[in-house]
Amino acid sequence: MLVPRLWPRVFCTTAANACLARRLFTTTRDIRTASRGILSTLDIPTKAAPIITRRMSQTADDQSVDHEADQQFSLKWRGATPQTVLIIKKANDTKVDSALARISQWLHAEYPQINIVLEPPVFNQFQSTLPFVHKIPYGMRSEYSRTVDFVVTLGGDGTFLHVSSLFEKQVPPIIPFSMGTLGFLLPFNVLDFQSQMRRVIEGSATLLPRMRLMYSKFKSDGTLDERGGVNITNEACIHRGTYPHLTTISCYLNNHLLTTSVGDG
Repeated sequence: MLVPRLWPRVFCTTAANACLARRLFTTTRDIRTASRGILSTLDIPTKAAPIITRRMSQTADDQSVDHEADQQFSLKWRGATPQTVLIIKKANDTKVDSALARISQWLHAEYPQINIVLEPPVFNQFQSTLPFVHKIPYGMRSEYSRTVDFVVTLGGDGTFLHVSSLFEKQVPPIIPFSMGTLGFLLPFNVLDFQSQMRRVIEGSATLLPRMRLMYSKFKSDGTLDERGGVNITNEACIHRGTYPHLTTISCYLNNHLLTTSVGDG
């Protein structure tokens, strides 16, 4: 199981202001869901942080090794079991749809105390066949971080990386089942989902840390962008907006200059 975690800070300065927007409002569609009896994450209590401890690997002469690549972590829940799981799936794939339904039904039967959460478009697809699943209200991405204890992904590497975009800070433990074109980051076979998920739910799983970057954007005068730091997995895209001239970007890693580039895109 993989746990993306915070790592070095990357700073970028630019003469062009990036245009960033977020939906922070609630739509009337969200209000109507309550009258239709739709289960929402707003009814789920805030999660309790899991207990994650590091396991020290041993050499042949029984000496501890403290290298990042050798570190593994064990996972324990503060309660008897986690209370909420988020299932993310690859789009437009009937095999993945069947796997999501099978896993959700098994979870609901074996661990009825665990809330199952789906992204809004996926929730709309499965609402009639899986009436026990919960929906993230539109425009309320903070609900992912507030409620989700662990994540299950069904798809390829792109599906796995999509999870990082849903969590602005620390990403919960992820169980990635390989059901896509590429699967370099996905060690689990979906046919073994019952045993793998039991290990996670019952607190006997080993975690492998995954690195993410903390990205901060500064203006040309040195002032920090109003959004502050953002966690990224592979890259950050800065759009110059309506700025008509060449843009100069200086990239720093841990306050050390890496490179400076000039471009018109």
